[in-house]
Amino acid sequence: MIKTLLKTYSKFGLMRSLMLFFALVAIWGTALFYIVDLSTPMLAIVVILSLISHTLVILSLSLHQAAAVPLLPPALPMSVRAYCNTPLPRGCSWFWVATLLACLTYYLYLHRTWDSIRSPWEQVGSEFFALYFACTGILMLLIKKGVQARLALFAIACHFLFSVSAALIIYPVGFGFDPFIHQATEQYILDHGTITPKPFYYIGQYSLVVFFAKILSISPFWIEKILLAMCIFAVPYFVWRALVSTPLGLGAQRAVPLQGTTWLLLPFTLLILPFSYWIMPTPYNLATVFLVFVLCEAWIYLQKIEPALLVRAYGHTPLLLWIFALATLAIHPLVGIPALILPILILLKQYFPRFIQISAIILLCFAVPAVFLLQGILSGAPFENFSWQGFTPISSLFSFLNWSAWNQNFSLFYDLAYFWKVGVYWIYGAVVVLGVALSVRAYCNTPLLEKVRSLFLTSFLILLSNAFLLASFINFSNLIEYERLDYANRLIQLSFYFLFPFFLAGLYFIYQKSLKNRVFHLFLSLFLVFLLANSFYFSYPRHHIFETGRGYSVSLSDIKAVHKIEELSRCRGTARCAPTSSDGQEYIVLGNQNLGAAALREFGFRKYYGDNFFYSIPTGAPLYQKYLDMVYEQPSRETMKQAAAIAGVHQAYFVLHPYWTHFESILQNTKAVADSVYPIDGGKVWVFEFWDL
Repeated sequence: MIKTLLKTYSKFGLMRSLMLFFALVAIWGTALFYIVDLSTPMLAIVVILSLISHTLVILSLSLHQAAAVPLLPPALPMSVRAYCNTPLPRGCSWFWVATLLACLTYYLYLHRTWDSIRSPWEQVGSEFFALYFACTGILMLLIKKGVQARLALFAIACHFLFSVSAALIIYPVGFGFDPFIHQATEQYILDHGTITPKPFYYIGQYSLVVFFAKILSISPFWIEKILLAMCIFAVPYFVWRALVSTPLGLGAQRAVPLQGTTWLLLPFTLLILPFSYWIMPTPYNLATVFLVFVLCEAWIYLQKIEPALLVRAYGHTPLLLWIFALATLAIHPLVGIPALILPILILLKQYFPRFIQISAIILLCFAVPAVFLLQGILSGAPFENFSWQGFTPISSLFSFLNWSAWNQNFSLFYDLAYFWKVGVYWIYGAVVVLGVALSVRAYCNTPLLEKVRSLFLTSFLILLSNAFLLASFINFSNLIEYERLDYANRLIQLSFYFLFPFFLAGLYFIYQKSLKNRVFHLFLSLFLVFLLANSFYFSYPRHHIFETGRGYSVSLSDIKAVHKIEELSRCRGTARCAPTSSDGQEYIVLGNQNLGAAALREFGFRKYYGDNFFYSIPTGAPLYQKYLDMVYEQPSRETMKQAAAIAGVHQAYFVLHPYWTHFESILQNTKAVADSVYPIDGGKVWVFEFWDL
């Protein structure tokens, strides 16, 4: 039994096994969080249940060993099978790839900053992108020339990891606002075992972070980053496994076979579209990674379904598909619902007649709006946000395809980059159309119900319907006007994942054809490298002469400011150094979201006044509106007094940053009404104190 289990683990794959364990921890952790909590005893139970489940899943796969399909089926050309076992190339070619990646990483490390910046590219020069372009091109060239498949895959995974980690290196204090909220929540759960009220989402990530933070004694601030990095590192392995398990034609006799070495370049193509959703450790971003796992598992499993008899590939059962889909749902429901579509469609296809299949597909088109309605019912306001908004124009949902967004700035570099920012989506769509055409050709002689690849197209259309209905029926009046289509736009972006098998088929077909013409092949290779470099640039915030970035990062000065305020709160009146109590004076702080993020990182959810956090944060609370009154209207003591009255305190602080519009005017006007003024780090942050309000 042990020998069989070890053999099964070996064939299952280390990365795949690790991600399966993560998925089980997310599922069991979510279940126990809602039933009990995530205290230390419950985390021990999560570990036990996850390990037992993991072992049972692996053992269940070994039961199908007799009828298993090998990882490299006989249908594949022998050249691929031989290529996977080729020895390492002589010379030090791979040394240059490793050196370039190390240089790029060290370059970013040297240019990291603790100040507030609007874009990581403010810290780097053009030589950095030249190195990235060269590293990508050399890696693609070495893979094409021939190398051991697993070494090439490891190099691609390292390239993936570096591409999504630039922000984590440049911003040592932290990047974005949402991660600070999630880290504070995870730290609170780590300290108290639960949090009230219990949220309806994100618990899958919280369970994973709390679990690893407990056993490794590392802050959730670092665990989040490590967890996302490990999952992204596994993405090329999942795509590779999907590629080597079957031809790109997905099981059809007229499929396009994998030939030569170029197929190993295909995992790279996940980075052609901007990957901004992978650069920040949030539940949504982690869930999108698990969605990729779901699609790869579904892709492999669907290809092993024979027209008349269901035959499972070795190590691939619907159980794995459901586990990854449920883990995605536990991490973030907006991604989890699309992740469940494919398992549901597969279940319907296998066991239910056509009428039920069609009825279920129609119901799935309303899944996401129905979940928002259910959330309203559970929150006590079932129809508050459910109203007819009018048919949303298609142009609004697909605004990223609008060529009018390309403004000519008469700069060759920026004009070319921004042209392909829009053009890459059109290229992706054209290649997908080619892939669909190849699929129709491959399946022209099979019954409609056996066109398993149609399930990906069906899922794509279901998500488009959900996005359209969500934008038309749900009123997100609590959001800023330009953010009200955000959920619908996210569904549009997620729907592109379901077209990825067609994109792979179309791209592989084009690349194989290009091998017959050296000039065209060289042009295509350079063009792919350019698209990858272009996507890398546009995946991160940008600020330059032609585009103004407005999202400043949290700085070390913000951290110092919140500690300075905490120190000041322990003094009262003119006795500036006489502490009133060990806990300090009751106070509130009016500042921007970066200051609120710094407070969440340093103090967590330590102090609330009713429903108001003691720092103003942009969540619709009235304190943030008072902050806006201070910076957009005339700063006054009366406004600070009104803010203090909301919380029922008599001491308040106003914090101003030099990058705010009309900073000098606000600074001078606030100095005139404040009781004390404290510049932090020579004026990088200004703290104004108001007492006896």
